[in-house]
Order: sequence, then structure tokens, then C-alpha cells
Amino acid sequence: DVVVLLNSDTLVPSGALGQLADALRVDDTCGACGPQLLLPDGRPQSFGFGGDPTPAYLMTRTWRRLRGQPMHPWGDPKAREVDWTSGACLALRREALEAVGGLDERFFMYFEDVDLCRRVRAAGWRVRRVPEANVTHLGGQSLRQNPAAQRAYGDSLRLFYRKHFGALARLWLTLALPLYQRARA
Repeated sequence: DVVVLLNSDTLVPSGALGQLADALRVDDTCGACGPQLLLPDGRPQSFGFGGDPTPAYLMTRTWRRLRGQPMHPWGDPKAREVDWTSGACLALRREALEAVGGLDERFFMYFEDVDLCRRVRAAGWRVRRVPEANVTHLGGQSLRQNPAAQRAYGDSLRLFYRKHFGALARLWLTLALPLYQRARA
């Protein structure tokens, strides 16, 4: 009744997946949930969850990044509803996953989890962050170090916008993406 998507570069302590499955079983409105992702040194991983990448969200994220402020409290100990949680470790109610048809294979990497969680929410389910479950994500650094990963990020964000937003938002993204990517670098 629960399906877990799990990257090969994760370390999962005993009981963490059970905590995620329990979160789905306790709340029958929850279709997907994710843990607190940790870096190898034990600090909270940035971008383990977030809001839909709308133009307003991306502008706020860019502004906060330029000011050296995090977008979210990455280590917040409170469980809460979010728009998406990272596919590095994502537990889904099988019923919700089957209702939305699984991952969209057009996403090579980046935003496949955001897209999946958006479709889960559109189907009437909630997405939650379950910080009492901790998973260490050893990777997640390829974007900074790899120009090909940076291109894949932009390609996937454009695909996400083609899929979920109208022409005006897509035009905005075309104009704003270079600035957004520069601010992220």
C-alpha cells in the first residue's frame, strides 16, 4: 500500500521508512510524504521540500538567495503540508501514485518530484514533510559542479512550465531564467 522512491545515494537508518509509511497510514488524506534530508555532516539539506516554482516563488527565492537568506527553514522540526518533497526519498500511497500515473519520464532529472507531487495534490491528496524521519542524502551536489546538470535543471524547469503554466508564465520564465540561474550559481 506504500511505494517508496529512494535514490541510490541515500543512507536510511532503521525505522525511517516505517515512519514515512505510518505518516501515510495515519492520515488518509496524505498521498505523499518525505523525510528530513540530511547532509553527510548531519546538517539539514537545502531544497528537501518547497513550494511550487511559480514566478512569484522563483522571484522570492532569487531575492532571498541574493541576500544570503534561505527560502525555507530546512531543519524545521515540525511536520507540515508542503507543495513538494524531494524525490531523493519520497513515500507515496500506492493509490495516489496509481491515480496520477507515476513519474513523467520526460523529466531527465530535476523537477520530476515537484511534478509528481503537484499531480498528487491536483488529484486531491496532500503532501507532507515528516521531519522525525531522517535520511542522509550523500549526493545532491551535482548542480553546482556540473554545467550539464545546470542545463538539465533549466530544461526541466522549462518542461514543468510548459506542462503546468500558461503562455504568460512561460514567457516570464524565458526572460527570467538566466537571472535566476545566475543567482543560484
